[in-house]
Amino acid sequence: VHGQGPCGTVAAVRAGYPVVHTIHAVVHKEARYYGASLSVRLNMALFNRIVRSAISGASHLVPVSSYVAREYADIARSEVTVIPNAVDDRFFRLRGDAVPGRLLYVGFVRPGKNILGLVRAMRMVVSEHPGAQLVVAGGISDPGYHAQVLDYIKAQGLGESVRFAGQLDQ
Repeated sequence: VHGQGPCGTVAAVRAGYPVVHTIHAVVHKEARYYGASLSVRLNMALFNRIVRSAISGASHLVPVSSYVAREYADIARSEVTVIPNAVDDRFFRLRGDAVPGRLLYVGFVRPGKNILGLVRAMRMVVSEHPGAQLVVAGGISDPGYHAQVLDYIKAQGLGESVRFAGQLDQ
């Protein structure tokens, strides 16, 4: 079994299957960015326990970087093969050409991504920061939903504040 998430990996291990588990993130380091409420802290503590169980129980580990491999080396009980993400490092370098007030969303335009909610929030941002701009970069997988979002943008007068860049290759 190839486990991409810790819950599936733990289930497969408990069922007695050999599991190759891919580790995408360092959960215990990222947890601080999710908030400080009691429910968030409890949720992250539980999730971190499941992550650690998945990593210690897997037959083989595939972290996406040597950094991720080092972070979990103390609990890894199996062979580890680092396979880096297939994204060129240049895409992670900051160029220093930030534009104040510009927000970027990268992903598909479909109901499950709640772009309409993002645009509604943008209306509130623009009311406080009139020059703010949202750039939506990504493919449109649901044209009907995209039309609904465009109708909202037009109705709220957000045409100058929200731009759809489409699917980009870089």
